[in-house]
Amino acid sequence: MTEPEYVSFGFGDETSYPLDESRNRDELISTFQEVFRHSPYEEDWSYEDVDSFLGSMQETDYEGFLALDGDDVIGFAWGRILEPGDAEEFPDELQEADTDYFDGSTFYFEELGVAPGHRGQRIGKKLKRKELERVKERRDVSRGLMRTQYNGEELIEVEEDVEAYGDNTRKLGLDSDLGFSPVKVDDAPVIEPVDLVGRAESDERIYMERDLS
Repeated sequence: MTEPEYVSFGFGDETSYPLDESRNRDELISTFQEVFRHSPYEEDWSYEDVDSFLGSMQETDYEGFLALDGDDVIGFAWGRILEPGDAEEFPDELQEADTDYFDGSTFYFEELGVAPGHRGQRIGKKLKRKELERVKERRDVSRGLMRTQYNGEELIEVEEDVEAYGDNTRKLGLDSDLGFSPVKVDDAPVIEPVDLVGRAESDERIYMERDLS
């Protein structure tokens, strides 16, 4: 495979891809479904649910990058600025932490995904790095926040044995490598149970933060 093309949307530019053209939107919906259908999430997103989520992204000024292999979307990363009204969507423990995450200067890195057939090629890290670089250019952003699946172990390096620690080990290692560390209250990480889409189960997600000033 040749090096993917990385296309931005939002960030104040005029790039309408991928949300405004029906073919591009269908391509992204298909990739989104494929990403979350496989490990570590194994969720069952319907076309309608993803389409509705993309619509809410447009209304909330999401910003991000896509990784493209020709016309195929093979990865994505996006997020948004958190405002005071967003606090109710997050666990109370975040407001007990030292930093006020809802003062309009926190960028929430909400989604990062790479199609299963293209994993292991550092595409996810490149997407995240590009998103970080663009966000750090903003004078109104001083911190980053994200949430990812937690495997119940201490955060470990990306080279560690995945089978020993769970399928999300590489993602946790990637986030640590990019400067994110767990949000803690009273020395305990902020963990939130999240319902899995299309399944009668939930799993735990850990909140992580990084200074961007």
